[in-house]
Amino acid sequence: MGDVNQSYFLEKELPKKTYNNVLDIGSKDYGNTQSFRDLVKYNNYVGIDMEAGKNVDHVIDLTKTIEPLKENTYDLIICCSVLEHVEYPWIFADNVSKLSSQNGLLYMTVPFVWKFHGYPNDYYRYTHNGIKKLFKNYAWKDCYFS
Repeated sequence: MGDVNQSYFLEKELPKKTYNNVLDIGSKDYGNTQSFRDLVKYNNYVGIDMEAGKNVDHVIDLTKTIEPLKENTYDLIICCSVLEHVEYPWIFADNVSKLSSQNGLLYMTVPFVWKFHGYPNDYYRYTHNGIKKLFKNYAWKDCYFS
């Protein structure tokens, strides 16, 4: 789930094709967020979050496990406004990378300057260079940083 700006950019910039397997990390609908499920053409769409709720297919903490998900599966991973809430982002990043297929795409947004917002907590702010260091298994070509 994301906000209207994240949805707009995803719809505008994502390569127009059908993705076999899409993983939406932080997919819970909090009532004030935008669902990405309706914006992407896909064969299989999986939404995960740390809490059960609308648009959540599996409750998973990616700092502890990737199960029941399978490695090397997802050709598009969407992760918007999640990473700042992850206590151990290096473990999270390694597990996200394991889930990505070879040449898989990662669509990620994180706040750089934003107020504290704990859901359940708020730990970090990132630069684009910090994201590239955490997610070192991605090629980082055709990138857009704003």
